[in-house]
Amino acid sequence: MRGQHILLWEDNLAVVHIVCNGSSRSPALMAELRRLWGFMAEHNITLLPRYIRSEDNPADFWSRWRDRSAWQLSIPLFTALQKRVGVPFTLDPFACRATALLNRYCSLRPDPGAYARDGFSVDWGGEHLWLNPPWELIPQTLFKLRTEGARGMLIAPYWPAQTWWPELLASTVAAFPLPTTLFCVLAMHDGVVEPLLHPSTLLFAFQVDGHLGL
Repeated sequence: MRGQHILLWEDNLAVVHIVCNGSSRSPALMAELRRLWGFMAEHNITLLPRYIRSEDNPADFWSRWRDRSAWQLSIPLFTALQKRVGVPFTLDPFACRATALLNRYCSLRPDPGAYARDGFSVDWGGEHLWLNPPWELIPQTLFKLRTEGARGMLIAPYWPAQTWWPELLASTVAAFPLPTTLFCVLAMHDGVVEPLLHPSTLLFAFQVDGHLGL
């Protein structure tokens, strides 16, 4: 940062006011402000604070993230399932940098590490998929599996009453019951994720092949 003009986006109005005006009634804050001035003078830095709302601040995203679908299976369980099918998974269409179990994954949010922005926007035909979609996207997931003849492993709840259940069974090669959600689900934040909202729900790993549903 030496010799640079630094634009600081800050979601605390008090901080912006103190830095812009160069003063504070708090002795402790004045001491910190003098340290900041000394640092900037030593390194020839100009600091330009600007206010930004917390909800618009991308640096604050992870502290506010409470997505109910932000969870993954435990890594040992994932590894065991991959060994069970005997073919490496190649793409995770429903992940982010926090939940991805594969290097190639798609994210609904801007993510520089993602293979694509939206898992539904890429071709699944030549992939061996690891599918852990938000539960409301299971019907759309099954439709894409069928239309593209894709195959892989789909993590889904045991919900025979759902309208998509017969279609899932029609595309299933094998089904593996998973341990209790408390022992196999890893939440990526301190909020409640979907499987833990329904602790009595059984999770299954369905080995699926879209050609069977045709």
